[in-house]
Amino acid sequence: MEKIPGKHSGKQPNRKRRWIKFVVAGVALVVVAALVWNLLNPGQDVSDEESTYTTAEVIRMDVSSSITGSGTLEAADSYSVTTLIEGSILTADFEEGDEVEEGTVLYTIDSSDASNSLEQAEISLSQAQRSYNNQLESQEDLIITAPGSWSGILD
Repeated sequence: MEKIPGKHSGKQPNRKRRWIKFVVAGVALVVVAALVWNLLNPGQDVSDEESTYTTAEVIRMDVSSSITGSGTLEAADSYSVTTLIEGSILTADFEEGDEVEEGTVLYTIDSSDASNSLEQAEISLSQAQRSYNNQLESQEDLIITAPGSWSGILD
């Protein structure tokens, strides 16, 4: 038997197409039914399930809380302390952050260097006074005065 082209070939693809349409329509129907069921009968939440509890005896305890952090602090008032002389610090009777009142001794400085400087200054002053006195005497030697009165003409 010979097959005639075009006579029976059109029926098989139509059947396959119809069959695919039914499958797609069925799947769509199942999906729509599932969505409607979920909307009308929502499932139970986890919170609706039976909960379990653990019990314990009441105990009196202290509750403590701590807070930690970091930051930068600035002093409300600050002062610079300077000296007129240099030397080693012998005592400092305060710590950083202490409050001090006016007139409080802050530092005791080794005075040996200052004493030596004072002695040298006294020696220099003494030498300068002698030099001044010598210059005064030299000035007096430059002035010549007459030892007495003369009534004659000087030759």
